[in-house]
Amino acid sequence: MLQKVKQVETRGGVTSTAGEKESILETLRKQIATHLLPPGSKLRESELASRYSVSRARIRDAFQVLEQRGLIERVPNHGAIVVRLDADEVVQLYDVREMLEALAARLAAQQSKPTTWAPLKKRFGPDLEQALADENFDPYLSAITELNRTILKQADSKILTEFLSQISDRTQIYARRVIVLPGRAKIGLKLHRRLLDALSAGDAECAERLKREIIAGAKSHLMRFKQFVL
Repeated sequence: MLQKVKQVETRGGVTSTAGEKESILETLRKQIATHLLPPGSKLRESELASRYSVSRARIRDAFQVLEQRGLIERVPNHGAIVVRLDADEVVQLYDVREMLEALAARLAAQQSKPTTWAPLKKRFGPDLEQALADENFDPYLSAITELNRTILKQADSKILTEFLSQISDRTQIYARRVIVLPGRAKIGLKLHRRLLDALSAGDAECAERLKREIIAGAKSHLMRFKQFVL
């Protein structure tokens, strides 16, 4: 079991230990996904081991998983570097994500009960719309994460979950950047509400189509503003 730590943001985008029940692996994953550790950042075993008061072997274990997920690249005798994707790689990730998440939405619509989606429909209600109007994007990101988690649970496909898990960390890095792009959050909120309606109605074809539209729209915005966010 990895030692548990708590994320505390500092001026340089680094964290310090504070005793919260969270593994070093999850801490590093979140730092990369939220851009506290942006592409190109160097990660050194000795520095991290000292910061979190764990052995370098535990840091190596975390590095191995991060490398398998495509989040870092390990360089012999130089530690690890947070991966920087080029535009073509990002497009490919979104294309794969579009197909897999659309399938998950179809399966979830077919297999879930209408009452499953009631809490999420409430969560995507007026309060969330007001948060976006106030340019507070965190509740929206949290709501999308919960919706996607629920879709995968209702899809009930171990293989599909494994495939999406392999790319989710890499696309999450860009999800935050897409949401703050001009007009994207407002469009996304409308589409997610329609998706929830389709899921509640058990309309598998519509749910699949809307999920494709959501991912394709995010990719389109990302490419339109790629000089600013990639």
